[in-house]
Amino acid sequence: MEAVAATVHDKAEFETVIAAQAREPNGGLIVMPDGFMNVHRAEIILLAARHRLPAVYPWRFFAEQGGLLSYGSEQGDLFRRAATYVDRILKGEKPTDLPVQAPTEYRAGHQPQNREGARSRRCR
Repeated sequence: MEAVAATVHDKAEFETVIAAQAREPNGGLIVMPDGFMNVHRAEIILLAARHRLPAVYPWRFFAEQGGLLSYGSEQGDLFRRAATYVDRILKGEKPTDLPVQAPTEYRAGHQPQNREGARSRRCR
């Protein structure tokens, strides 16, 4: 397996990148966590389905909206932890003194109908 980075800078590039991945034998798509990808998730999910390209998305809401599978940090946990940082800063701690923390909770997501959708799309 070879990972190929395909940077997308605007909505028009999605079709080109996804179609190219779909032409590859055993091709697939891993969507990285990014605000731009979140905004355009409906288009990405639709194009992956149209090209019958199996795709893994960074957050559960992609799978809830029709994406095949998601795996990523639990967003609720990140927001709760951010609130503790705000609290500590408001109580006088310097932001530079606070430790950097990595996510501790991860979640896989899929919808049962997505498995059926994968079969009907004949994802590779």
